[in-house]
Amino acid sequence: MSRRLFWPVIVSLLVACVLVWLSVQKIRGPILASYEIVERPLVQAVVATGRVATVSRAQIGSSVTGVVVERRVREGDMVQSGDILAVLRADDLEAMLREASSALTALHESTRPQAQAALREAQARLAQASREVERRRVLSKQRAIAHEEMEQALQAEIAARTAAERARLAVYSLEEGRADEAAARVRVASAEAQLAKTVIRAQVAGTVLTRNVEPGDLVQPGRVLFEIARHGGTELLVPVDEKNLEVLALGQPQYRAPRR
Repeated sequence: MSRRLFWPVIVSLLVACVLVWLSVQKIRGPILASYEIVERPLVQAVVATGRVATVSRAQIGSSVTGVVVERRVREGDMVQSGDILAVLRADDLEAMLREASSALTALHESTRPQAQAALREAQARLAQASREVERRRVLSKQRAIAHEEMEQALQAEIAARTAAERARLAVYSLEEGRADEAAARVRVASAEAQLAKTVIRAQVAGTVLTRNVEPGDLVQPGRVLFEIARHGGTELLVPVDEKNLEVLALGQPQYRAPRR
């Protein structure tokens, strides 16, 4: 084939190919977007707003009536069991404790030594009265004294013996661990317990949620002063519309929205 015929043939073939391609595209029609249908489980999403709440809360109050002089925590503070939350005025209770402590000290340092000295004195008088009875008994046998004098000596000995027994019982009641000391220690312990109630402490470890007291407030038993969320488990409280209840069941997976 000559070079003169080669290029016209090539051009004719290219034109023919373009015409055929255009004819095919015209026959096929326009190209449209399509979707691939795949069989999958139907998923229904239930959207609801909830809040995280603690499983257990502790309400702290005062068991005595008093005026708050100090508050040491506020909302959001972390506390441990035994931490001081607030302090009440305790002037009267402190005076009561001092009085009870002074009475116990006086029992040890004054009342008990005095009772022991009185017992020794009563025992000495009893011994003297007994010797006087023996002396007058001898004289009575010798008819050197009247019978009335012997009677008086016996009566004096009985009185001395009664006084000695009374003194012995007084010393016995004042001994360590006996009734009088026990009663004094009970009064001290009671005053200390009442005074301890003026210091309001956390009974559990957790986070302070609410505080309902300020310095100067008068508090009484039964009033909630602090609310503490215990450390430990939490729960999610989500109110769901009634129309969505039929599509919910136990054990369904939970979708969590991504944090922004």
